[in-house]
Amino acid sequence: NPFLSTAINKILDIKHFESLGIPHPKTIVLPKLDRDDDSTDIVIEPDWDRILENIKFPCILKPYNGYAWDEVHRIETIDDLKEHYECRKYDYLLMVQELVEFIDYYRVFCINKRNVLISKWNPKPFDMGEYIYTDLKQIDDLRDRIEELTIKLNKILDLDMNAVEWCITEGRKAIVIEAYNDVPDINPEKIPEPYYKWLVEKFSNCIEEKFNSEERNRTIFNP
Repeated sequence: NPFLSTAINKILDIKHFESLGIPHPKTIVLPKLDRDDDSTDIVIEPDWDRILENIKFPCILKPYNGYAWDEVHRIETIDDLKEHYECRKYDYLLMVQELVEFIDYYRVFCINKRNVLISKWNPKPFDMGEYIYTDLKQIDDLRDRIEELTIKLNKILDLDMNAVEWCITEGRKAIVIEAYNDVPDINPEKIPEPYYKWLVEKFSNCIEEKFNSEERNRTIFNP
C-alpha cells in the first residue's frame, strides 16, 4: 500500500507493537531542532534523568526513519549520548533505544500477509548480513507465536512483502528489532537456494492472485 508505505517509521512501528502485544526494545524519542526557526525557544532539552531511569547503557541511538544501519550508533554512557545528540539534533529526529542482548537472530519474511518464512540471520551493517539455513529446532517453542505476530503486523502495515527482524534472548523471549523492510535483499547469491525459491514462488503467486482479483489496497480515502 503506497499510502501506508510512505508514512511508516520506527515510532509508528512501536505503536503497532503496543497494540498487538509484540515485545520490543524500550525507546525514548529525542527532540529535533530546526536551525531556521525559533524552535530552540520552545523545544526543551531531552529528559536525561528519565533516560537514565529507563534505558540501560550501552544503548542504541538511531534516526526514527533510518534504513540500512545509516546513523546507527552504540552509545556507552550518558555523556556519550549527549555528545552524539548535540552533533545531530538539527539533522535527525533521534531515538535512544534499549540494546537487546540476543543469542539468536531471525529475519522473518511475510508474503501476501499469510505466508511466512523464517531464516536465521547474522546481522551486519553495509549489506554484509548473512542468511543461515537451519531447521529452526532452536525456536520450536517460539515459532508459532513469531509467525502469528508477524502476520498480524503485516496486516496492520498493509504490506504484501516485508521482512521482520526478531531476536531471541537468553531468557527465551522473542523481541522485534526491525518491523519494516518492504524491499528486503533477496540476492540468490547470498540467500540459501530453498529460501530463494520459496520467496520467488510465493511472491509470484501473490502477484498472480491480485492481478486476477478485485482486491484493492486498504485506504482511508473514499472511492
